[in-house]
Amino acid sequence: MQEACDFDYIYAPLTPYRAEILRFVERHVPEGASVLDLGCGAVGFYWALGYLRKAAALRFADRNEAVLAGLAARLDQLTPAMLERDFADVPPSGLSRETWLEKLHAVADVAQIDALEAGEGTYGALLAVELLECAQDEEELRRIASFCAARLVPGGRLIGCTLDYVAWTPSLEALARERLAGRVRIEEKTLRQAIEDAGLKVADWSVFSTGMENHPRAYFFCAEKPA
Repeated sequence: MQEACDFDYIYAPLTPYRAEILRFVERHVPEGASVLDLGCGAVGFYWALGYLRKAAALRFADRNEAVLAGLAARLDQLTPAMLERDFADVPPSGLSRETWLEKLHAVADVAQIDALEAGEGTYGALLAVELLECAQDEEELRRIASFCAARLVPGGRLIGCTLDYVAWTPSLEALARERLAGRVRIEEKTLRQAIEDAGLKVADWSVFSTGMENHPRAYFFCAEKPA
């Protein structure tokens, strides 16, 4: 999880966990899909490095206005030279960096969406990268999962990952005050049940060892809305 508008995260060396996010998302985004990155944070475009070649449309959405403003500004600053300098270890979806940028600016949209309010439109894929653990309790987790399911077209996919934690720390408390972390630990069984109760069928589920002391496990999931 990242602090709002903290871009240091995207410039840090690629970790095995972040590489797995890129691989997992790229593998499951359907070809020609419209994609909603819900709770995109300040680094939404970073994950698009992996799957952009597949996307027909891309909406970055968050309920934090400051985060969205920072993301929009960053999109305007992206250049092939910046990609070469800062993301040389992250292949941009098999496209040249110039083509990647052209497509990103052509299909990307930045919008304010509260995960608990009715949003407009439906999507072939909805990204929930470190989103669901922001639920403040199990009831809110179920509401977010239901919102995600409602935003998918039949056959659409909810794709994401959720970090587990070992101990409640001051840094997690600070994130919780900004609603960037939940105050109730979401266990694997509870997470999967919320996704299934939303009417989605789990197609891929895995547990990844992150190597992080307080977040040793990440649950990766791809769940489909029945056609």
